[in-house]
Amino acid sequence: MLKQFFIAAALGLSGLAAVSGFEPASVYTPENFSKEYREAIMKEIPAFLQKTEKSLKALNADFAKAPASEIQKERFAKRMEIAEKLLALMKKDAGSENPDAPLFLERERNDMNSFLAYFKQEIRLAKRMAVMKETVFDLTQFGAKGDGVTNNYAAFEKVKQEIAKTRGKVLVKIPKGVYYIHPGKDGTHVEIKGMSNVTFDGGNEAVLLFGNSGNRCSGIQIFDSENVTFRGLTLEYKGKLYAQGTIVSVDPATSSVVLKMEPDSPLPYLKQVTMAFDSNGKMVKAASDKFFHKVEKLADGTCKAQIGHALNGKMEGLKPGVVLVIPNRLSGAAFGISGGKFCSAENITVLNSIGLAFSSSNSMSPCFVNCTVKPRKGEFLSSNADALFNWRPVEIGIFAKNCNFRNMSDDCFNTLAPGVALAEIRDGKLLPDNTNRDAGTNLLLVSPYTGEIKMQTTVVRNGTAKFKDGVTGELTLKHPIPNNIVTYANQNQAVATERERQEHFIGTKKLRNEPDMFFEPNHCGLGTVLINYTAGNNRNNGITIHASNVLIENCKLENTGCGINITAMLNWKEGPAPYNVTVRNAKFTDCVFGIQSVYLSTLGKTLDMRSIREITVENADFTRMVMAGLRINNVDGGVFKNLVFKDMNRAVTIDNSGNLNFSDCKFGDSELTLSDLKLERASEDSIEGIY
Repeated sequence: MLKQFFIAAALGLSGLAAVSGFEPASVYTPENFSKEYREAIMKEIPAFLQKTEKSLKALNADFAKAPASEIQKERFAKRMEIAEKLLALMKKDAGSENPDAPLFLERERNDMNSFLAYFKQEIRLAKRMAVMKETVFDLTQFGAKGDGVTNNYAAFEKVKQEIAKTRGKVLVKIPKGVYYIHPGKDGTHVEIKGMSNVTFDGGNEAVLLFGNSGNRCSGIQIFDSENVTFRGLTLEYKGKLYAQGTIVSVDPATSSVVLKMEPDSPLPYLKQVTMAFDSNGKMVKAASDKFFHKVEKLADGTCKAQIGHALNGKMEGLKPGVVLVIPNRLSGAAFGISGGKFCSAENITVLNSIGLAFSSSNSMSPCFVNCTVKPRKGEFLSSNADALFNWRPVEIGIFAKNCNFRNMSDDCFNTLAPGVALAEIRDGKLLPDNTNRDAGTNLLLVSPYTGEIKMQTTVVRNGTAKFKDGVTGELTLKHPIPNNIVTYANQNQAVATERERQEHFIGTKKLRNEPDMFFEPNHCGLGTVLINYTAGNNRNNGITIHASNVLIENCKLENTGCGINITAMLNWKEGPAPYNVTVRNAKFTDCVFGIQSVYLSTLGKTLDMRSIREITVENADFTRMVMAGLRINNVDGGVFKNLVFKDMNRAVTIDNSGNLNFSDCKFGDSELTLSDLKLERASEDSIEGIY
């Protein structure tokens, strides 16, 4: 998503001074959860913990006997590590006197049940694949030609028809060559739907060249499938997908620049965010994040582009010689997974994309191994949006290993559950804004202004209902809806339009008062694992985490916004607030922050509660951070061990956080001390290990 933290981060560092006696707000609205409700949960927890401990041991033993692949073994082991850490947290919360502890436990129990179900499915998959007979096809048997000219759309359609007739596993080989594909109309170039246990293998020598770069014209899209893999391919769209020009002159009086455009470049796109690079292809942060609202072609072949809005200073960083890139950001992805489970991209390189490079939505445990996003030779930009975007995963999130993402126009990685505004409460049922949710979906109803969780519940039944001029869901919930839930209807407000939301997001328009929203904690990326991950030289964050129970291991992030952003951004309707996130063996260079944790209201302000819980950062180096190595906001419970901060003015900032433990940390060549920290709404006695 298009967003920027530079301004918010700067405000966070220059705002509140340390406040003596500050008490954080409750994570949950106290009056909405009765004493009886909380006690009932606590009575159930001891038996659940005992049963879960036995189940995890049994699942480990069962999987050890299964004929699993190496990738399966690793993703199972890493997620078992996360689940065991979750179990330890549940035991801790079971003994806590925090009034919110029963509600934390309720959410943690739901997450643990998702892990238990996942482990069983992983075991079944391994056993099933071991006994399946494999059928092999060659794409050229179906008329495919890798000459870069022949349209191979029909060849893929024919092989799909043959796969549908085949039982067991299927391998489709794609020989060396450049395979041009054009669907003949707007739409997906290679669409896989309702398939199981199929692999398309390009042997690391095949290129798929997509001919239609229109809106929603994805390259490869896998729908509602299980265990489908694309392997050993390079993906690119034909033609240039962005505008590019070099600054000739700058006119601060008119907030404009004169650009000499590349010979094959269109004029700069309006209302699209810019990226800026030096002549060596390194992103220039200060000169990025501008929006042109007027472009005029001049007589000498150059063009004059006027800046209407910027996420930083309008003219900051702009000077002759700087190269500006303006993507034409559209919906779609070079490689996408939507629905289904255990689908994979392996050894896939994306050289450009109309929008996202890799995407996953409404999917369980998608897998990305040895995947690369980088620009084509001689170009500056790779994807017009994020490298890997995980939207509303089904219970278990992404497993990614050995991925390298560069030169994107937005985040390198983002996982989230989208917040959904509440339209109306009618006859005790909840009507969300223009959506529906299946029975069994867990919901958190959250105030966008205070961040409080007003309700934690589960959908019992779903239906449809008319709202205003459209149709939306009608959700029967497990618990009665509190009286203080805010909706469009009880505020007598019209539903915000998509255009209004976009203008609000980029800062050009303030929205009307917003209603409460819901998040789905079991659809945010539970169990996300990133291993051996390298990314940067992009305009936003290296890793954005809105998910809980996450492991990030052996990562390298450079020249980006936040290296890792552990967050819930209610201003972007992205969430919910994460807990149980581990980062270890990491290196950060030339970022705004190395690691940031922050809980933001719909107004972009840091909230008053400590909703981000149990963060662990071990063995990390931070070099040349613009603001600070660590920005710890809204955290309750953090372990920070063996960290090194070099070549920066501030090592750590802490706002509204407590129960933090530091050990073996250095600032330059010296031991990290309290004087190296900036404290806001936090006291020294809430920090252990630093003196």
